[in-house]
Amino acid sequence: WELYPFLKRPGEFDHLGDLTLFKDDIPPMWEDERNKHGGRLVFRTPKIAAAAYWERLAFAMLGRQFEEWDAINGVCANTRHNQSELEAVLVIWTATSESEVIDSITRDMNRLFELPPRRRIAFKSHRKYYGKSRPAASSGAPTPSADASDAVAPLADSHQ
Repeated sequence: WELYPFLKRPGEFDHLGDLTLFKDDIPPMWEDERNKHGGRLVFRTPKIAAAAYWERLAFAMLGRQFEEWDAINGVCANTRHNQSELEAVLVIWTATSESEVIDSITRDMNRLFELPPRRRIAFKSHRKYYGKSRPAASSGAPTPSADASDAVAPLADSHQ
């Protein structure tokens, strides 16, 4: 806790940045056995609001404040360029794609973020988006775990 005040939060990065908080040794990769049957709940927010949302999400994860906490593998915050401004993408990685579980986690996110009813939290199933066989990248490296609609790119400088 002594270091917490010195950590950068989403929206405070000079460039693009990522923060991840996962259970045990679960990596943020859809290919991992504990992630591949699940998906990601994705919430986009302007950079200016990202720090407050990230703190709520991270503390709720650590404090087991989700009804379906056992189905959550981790949380991420990604700062990305979106047209002319920066936005933050907050993500919950789930172990399952079962609609009842996803609906419960979505309700908890709406409560946690105090969102208006029309604010959208999207779910992206790993099977639907990544489950198909993909050709290996020309460099021999594995293909990225994120889809193009999230604009997730490798970071040159994460400022973490």
